[in-house]
Formats: sequence, structure tokens, C-alpha cells
Amino acid sequence: MTSTNYFYISVLLFLVLFNSCNKDKEIGLETLNTIENSSYFTEDFPPFNYQQGSKNYGVSVDLLLEIWNEMGVSLSNESIQLTDWAAAYSKVENEKNSMLFSTARIPEREDKFKWVGPISPIKESLIALVNTNIEIKNDEELLSYKIGAIEGYSNIDLLKELGIDNNKLVLVSNAEELYQKLINQEVECIAFLESAGQIIVQSLGHDLSEFESVYNLKTTDVYYAFNLNTSDDVIDTFQSTLEKLKNDRTEDGSTVYEKTLNRYSIINSNNDNISDQMVLDLVNTTCANIELDQNTTIKKINNAEVPYIDPDVSSLYSFVYDTTATMIAHPTNASLVGVSLKGKADVTGKKFPEEILASALENGGGWVDYVYTKPDQGGLYQKTTYFKLCTGSKGDYFVVCAGKYK
Repeated sequence: MTSTNYFYISVLLFLVLFNSCNKDKEIGLETLNTIENSSYFTEDFPPFNYQQGSKNYGVSVDLLLEIWNEMGVSLSNESIQLTDWAAAYSKVENEKNSMLFSTARIPEREDKFKWVGPISPIKESLIALVNTNIEIKNDEELLSYKIGAIEGYSNIDLLKELGIDNNKLVLVSNAEELYQKLINQEVECIAFLESAGQIIVQSLGHDLSEFESVYNLKTTDVYYAFNLNTSDDVIDTFQSTLEKLKNDRTEDGSTVYEKTLNRYSIINSNNDNISDQMVLDLVNTTCANIELDQNTTIKKINNAEVPYIDPDVSSLYSFVYDTTATMIAHPTNASLVGVSLKGKADVTGKKFPEEILASALENGGGWVDYVYTKPDQGGLYQKTTYFKLCTGSKGDYFVVCAGKYK
């Protein structure tokens, strides 16, 4: 072997080892081993986690698989154990290196687990058979109904807080049994996730149109819940990887997180009490400041300074494109700044950046609707954005935007 060949081989080996060390530095070997040797539990809770045949499906399942893939760990769908909720909950409370999903993060559970998320908000409702014509207008009217719920679920405590007696509660072990109790009219209502019934009722030979939501109990977020003894390195690794899936936009403009939610038709509504006038005022204020001093204003937006992001409602913020559809300023997602969004779309395929730009250049401004994530919580939401063409202090054109969720 010549000295030259030896030199190149040595360099190659160094690069391989260097890259390997870098990967281990990003996710330490101990952390990696812990993740690969942990136990992961879930239950039948569509559309977030459920089983068809021998395979697990759902928003939380798919996201977990994407997290593992991004980490580079040797875990797969078969690594997820689907069991009944109460047993899994007890196991994860007491078993080191274990995790349970999808778990509602409520005050009563806050100190019992370590949390990664949020995965998505969920809307807990009372569901009844359409043909029973049940109408519930307030909490007091709940008291006369026999209600089914799954043992160990957070909505049981809520029902009790609302005054439901134990003799009015019928507890079961899983969602299929819960719906069967309702179909058999052994209970008058069931407490369950409003969007979860499609798969369950079809498996029981019924149609979703036979059921209706008759009362909203609460909206909360679901998370991955880890045993308290899980190392902070493991939690931080999971959380940072999830954030990457939420924020890094793929070639078509949407994120892996958004695609996952859209795959299961999880699109929420929430207006945060933001009015059209609040949106208009923010755009006009931002435009006026850009006209006075474009560089300082853009810097302040990127630094997430008031008034360009509302101090009380973080989903109200301004963002700015140039006339090539490149994001110039964004207070909640720095990874978008400097990125051309030409040709990019939301998860439904709508190319809203191009629509904003074209309408701004032609009409000077307007409104556009699309689907997007929120900066302060998980989930996909319907959003409407107002935009306006402005001239900066140096004569450059900008399209200033702000929106609200609806």
C-alpha cells in the first residue's frame, strides 16, 4: 500500500469515526440504549392509537414511529404494546423506563409522570344515540343520566366534579365495550373523544350517523407520559425530536407533524377570541413601522418583540414576505426566515403563500384561508390571514400578514 493510499484510507476512517462520534454526541449511547430498551404502552383510542389486525395505527403511533426514525433507533411498530388503559397506566406509574400514550395532561397527573408533547388537543364530549333525542343544556341536566366511561380516564374525575353520583357511572375497560353499552342502551350517554367514534362504530357494525355529541365536557391536550424515573436526557431527546417534526417543513411546504394529523383528519377549530379588527390593526401597525424603518422593524419581529406578537395571545402575530414569497420575518418559527415558500402548500395542498403574494401584488391586500399549526399548542387548525402590500423605508416592497384561528 502506498503512503498516499494509506493517507486517504486514514482520512476516510477518521471521517467515519468522527461522524459516528458526532451522532453519539447528539444522542448519547446511554440515552440511546435506554430508549431502545424501554417499554411503550398504548390503548384503543382512535384516531390517536388503535389496532387493526396485528398492527398499530393512529396519530400518536405514527408520530412515535417518526420520532424513533429521526433518532435512528432500532424500534418499530411491533415495539408498541396495546393493552387496556388501567393496567398500562399502573405499569407506567411504577415501572422504570416505560411510557404511555396518548395521555391527557391534567393537574391531577402532572407530578405522576414526565411529559413529552403536546401531541394534539382533544375534545371530550358526552355522546348519545341520535334516536334518543337527548338534549343537555347545562351541567345540572347531566345529573339525571346514566353515563358510561372508561376506567382510569381523566373524564371520570370531571364528571364527579360536576356532581355525577357513582351509581350513575358505568365503568368499562375499553372503547369498544363503552360503545356497546351505549348501543345496548345500558347507559344513556358515554364520555369519550368526539372525533374517535368512526373506527369503533364501524367495527361494531354501525354507522357514525347513529351517534351525536350532546354536551362538551372539556378540551385538553394529550401527551406521551413517561415514568418519573426516566432520565431528563431521554425526555429532552424525545421533546426536541418532536419539535423538529413540528417545525421542519418538507419540500412540499408542510411538516411531518402536520401530515400525520391530516392523515387522520384531525383539524381543530379555536379562535382564541381574536377579532378581525385585532388582525387588521396588527398588520397596519407593522406596515406603518416598516415604512418608517424596515430593518429595525423586521429585526424586532424576528426577535418576537411586542407589538409584533401579542403578549397575552401568542397565536396573534405578524409575519412578512418579500415579493418572491421568501419569508423575511417570523416571530414564532425562526427556521422559516430566509426560506422561499414559493410552490409550498398547507397539508390540504393549498398553495397559500403564492395566493397571498399574487393577491397582494394585484389587489394590495385581502384575506386567505388555510390549515396551519399554532405556536402555543399542538394540533392543526383552520386559519384565516389578512395581508397587505407595504413599501419599506428603503423602497422595498413587503407583504405583511397576520391571522387568527377559527
